[in-house]
Amino acid sequence: MSDEKEVRRMSIDPDRLLPGEQTDSKDPDDAKHWIGVYQELLKTKRSLVANLQEMMAPQPKDVREELERADVQMLQLQIKRFERRLGFWQERQAALDGHLKTSG
Repeated sequence: MSDEKEVRRMSIDPDRLLPGEQTDSKDPDDAKHWIGVYQELLKTKRSLVANLQEMMAPQPKDVREELERADVQMLQLQIKRFERRLGFWQERQAALDGHLKTSG
């Protein structure tokens, strides 16, 4: 298991790829796979934010502010990263599809 510093680094690294993710892949199935992975990650993270915000609503102000600062903002940074990665793979898939159509 990763140590605490490594987990922190991974959590805030906006350019971190997932294990097995290879951006130079020419296989359209790879692009399709990673699009699905990032769509599911986004769905999950957005659900976590919504649930957390719902749970925060009745909490005292200090609790809400801490959860916003420490948790909601971190999840939102992760969502932005996943949105960028999803966009990359969607563009990659379009490029590979265009390549396949012109070569066939």
